[in-house]
Amino acid sequence: RGLAGPKGLPQDVVDTLLPAFEKVWQSAEFQDFMKERGFGLVWKPADEFATWMADSDASLGMVMKKVGLAQ
Repeated sequence: RGLAGPKGLPQDVVDTLLPAFEKVWQSAEFQDFMKERGFGLVWKPADEFATWMADSDASLGMVMKKVGLAQ
């Protein structure tokens, strides 16, 4: 799971939203909610998250092609 904004999102908006999202992520309520539903919890900065998503997409795409779910 991740959050994304439109390309060109003003830096002041990013600077406002990012700490708010991280505060929610760190809250016991959010942590408990995610754990109770079996979701993993990893906080990644934007650049690391983008790389992780690209790698995950490539891996999943390869598997889907091998099992015939994608071309």
